Amino acid sequence: MVVTDRAGWIDPGHRAAIVADRVLLAGQDPAWLERWLAVGDAPRRTPGLTQRAVADAVLAGLRSGDDVMFGSSSIIRAADLSPIAADPPRAFANRGVAGIDGTIATATGLALGSGRPTTVLLGDLTAQHDLGALVRPPGEPWPQLRVVVADDDGGSIFRRLEQGGPEYADSFDRVFLTPQSVDLAAVAGALGWRVAVVTDEAGLAEALAGDAEFVVAKVRS
Repeated sequence: MVVTDRAGWIDPGHRAAIVADRVLLAGQDPAWLERWLAVGDAPRRTPGLTQRAVADAVLAGLRSGDDVMFGSSSIIRAADLSPIAADPPRAFANRGVAGIDGTIATATGLALGSGRPTTVLLGDLTAQHDLGALVRPPGEPWPQLRVVVADDDGGSIFRRLEQGGPEYADSFDRVFLTPQSVDLAAVAGALGWRVAVVTDEAGLAEALAGDAEFVVAKVRS
């Protein structure tokens, strides 16, 4: 059951059986709500980008004539919490044992086959696993494709899973976090992509509104 005074309640998990109007009860502490909302808003007040901010910005600019391809890991979970537009884009993601491999190549094929503007939203490790797909073969058609990388310098999602437990601390970085130092923007630029590197929401909005084809958004891990 959800009690709210907000019409735009978002329930991506489809868990709410009842959505009821808020009723003021006797003895309620009105300051509690302010404190609770302040905690929820804290990430947005902290300098820098979050996975959620990147997902929100990307999806806000897409409509029913667009396609979006999600990479695995943290970014698709962030996008699952983003507001849903009245005319949302078609959404795609790889399934099965392929994991993070081939995401950019899949998005390229999707865009070529559909002829629709396509955005692929993925993490830095997922992008690194498919850098070969950034090569544009001479004489081959190329689709309307934009790649947006939420770069948190490794597999930070594992910090929130059982592998992030203190008993695995000695091997966590090497086996799970796998921090990397690949300059994804430099690689994409060398292969002929129009590149933008952003560190805040204003820069991200500018890049998405412009003609950048490969956007690296530096996010907090």
